Amino acid sequence: LSLTAFLLAAISKSIVIVFPFLIIFHDYIFFWKKGDGLGRLFVDKVPFLLLSAVIAGLQILTHAAAGVIHAHPSDRPLYTFYTMLKVLIIYIKHSFFPLSLSGIYNIHVSKSIIEPSVLLSIALLLLLAVALYLRKSDRILLFVAALFFMPLLPVSNIVKIAIFMADRYLYIPMIAFSLIISVTLYRISIA
Repeated sequence: LSLTAFLLAAISKSIVIVFPFLIIFHDYIFFWKKGDGLGRLFVDKVPFLLLSAVIAGLQILTHAAAGVIHAHPSDRPLYTFYTMLKVLIIYIKHSFFPLSLSGIYNIHVSKSIIEPSVLLSIALLLLLAVALYLRKSDRILLFVAALFFMPLLPVSNIVKIAIFMADRYLYIPMIAFSLIISVTLYRISIA
């Protein structure tokens, strides 16, 4: 039943293919102990991982056949990477301040790491990584960070798609945002 539900979800929304990885990460940070073998984390998720791989492969093939997969700007994947760094920061900003949302975004392709917006994005992401590292004992915070960022991987243009950014890509990551707000309010109430 769970495999069927996962299959239907993955067919309707490609972001769902990261679900098995989220479950593995969840089990690792909440239940895995040093003496446990790593295989225990994966055994019950193998069917979901295989289904994710098949669905991802089929989606890439169907998108390629439909002409949705494009070349990277100027055939340089690094330009896409720089641009997606900026987009990631915009996604974080839109999570906190959902203002000026749009159905279509005209995202400027960044062609250099020294562009101010790219440098600012790198600095903010490094700051976030350091904050997570300093709070690594806070398992809920680590899981929430994974729940926000992992679903964005399929739409982060690793395989170049036609769109750099769309608000609909935040539907599942917003669960993480809601969770962190709830946990923060709970922690404030018991303090």
